Amino acid sequence: MVERARKFRRLRNWGFSILAIAAVLGTAVLGKVVAARLWPGVSDHDPSRLGLLRTAFDEFSAKRYDRARALLDQRASEVTPTALDWMLRARIAESQGRPAEALAHLKHIPDSDPIGANAWLKTGQLELARGHARAAEAAYSHALELDPEQVQSYRELAYLYAVQRRQAECDAQFRVLYRLMPLDHTLAFAWCQNYCWLWDVEGARKALVQFVAQDPSDRWSRLALATGYQLTGHLDTAEELIRPLPNSDPGARGLRVQIAIDRGDIETAEALARDGPADHVGLNIFHGRLAMQRNELRAAADYFRAALRHEPDNRDAIHGLGVALQGLGDPQSKEFLQFASRYDRLKRTIKESVVTLQSDQKIFYKLGELCELLNRREEAIVWYRLAIARDPLDKQAHQGLTRLDPAFLENRSEAVPVRSNEINTL
Repeated sequence: MVERARKFRRLRNWGFSILAIAAVLGTAVLGKVVAARLWPGVSDHDPSRLGLLRTAFDEFSAKRYDRARALLDQRASEVTPTALDWMLRARIAESQGRPAEALAHLKHIPDSDPIGANAWLKTGQLELARGHARAAEAAYSHALELDPEQVQSYRELAYLYAVQRRQAECDAQFRVLYRLMPLDHTLAFAWCQNYCWLWDVEGARKALVQFVAQDPSDRWSRLALATGYQLTGHLDTAEELIRPLPNSDPGARGLRVQIAIDRGDIETAEALARDGPADHVGLNIFHGRLAMQRNELRAAADYFRAALRHEPDNRDAIHGLGVALQGLGDPQSKEFLQFASRYDRLKRTIKESVVTLQSDQKIFYKLGELCELLNRREEAIVWYRLAIARDPLDKQAHQGLTRLDPAFLENRSEAVPVRSNEINTL
């Protein structure tokens, strides 16, 4: 059982999966583009000397990098290098541990070239490997401007935003991926982990330390790294990391408030929160909790509602509002408390899936049902599809897809009847 848990923990280590796929992609892209554009009918007597490029690519594939580069040099002495020449030079330099040289080669590829978007994708991957998170993000974003359907750049951005705890931006990447491709269970877990704030502190820390070291002005990485230290009780380190950020920075102020709370210094926390922005989600939740302690239930409800105006799915704000309304005798409290309970159940189910992924044959259906109950329609559809792929006779998953995905009903040869009470109250 221990070994099985380790195996599926590796399967769900989607950050590693994304980077591994990214490493393979460059070779795959280059090979496919070259094969499609050049290989048919090419000979060494071709006046464009495309045969040399093909041979250079073969040498690169065989990991004979110096020979590949020599062939490219020979070709460059006879004809003007193309975008494919520069891409191959970049791949050779990358493989030989010269990322700066690889980046310089990629700059020769114009955006107008058919592989322009791929050049920017590779630029992002190289920059990320060097610890330049902001440069990587800019490169991936530019790649998507050139090719809005380039799946790998969305995956790379989802990984980067997850590491930096940028929940909304990460969620947006998954929503695009949902429209572009069928998501496997690894990506589906990653999407739900982001929604539930299930963050691998230790796993992210290594990358974030490098990001901040290489670019001290990288605000997102600095805040995420400091948050990781705060969550693990290293309050002095967290405080030191955000020292360069002013109190006018809402993320830094919110984290300073939390550090003060963790130290039991409520007076300092209140002082910091008092002067903070009125639209800060974390500060409004803090004000709401203080109001609850003073039994000022209406004021507390107002603060929690203010938080929800900017982050409608925030579990803590929803739960706080439910408790405040319950104290006021408002029947709507049940709806909010039920939502928070379902959210907590989804979070527990995701965490437990390291062990239950193989032992519980209904796990995908259960996750779909929970996502549907939380109004996460797209995630629910993904889980129901995965449940059917695992068990084509899963009637409940078929019914779930029939409710949520009209195209599914149209594509089925025989529809499964849907009862009005199919979704259980959790």
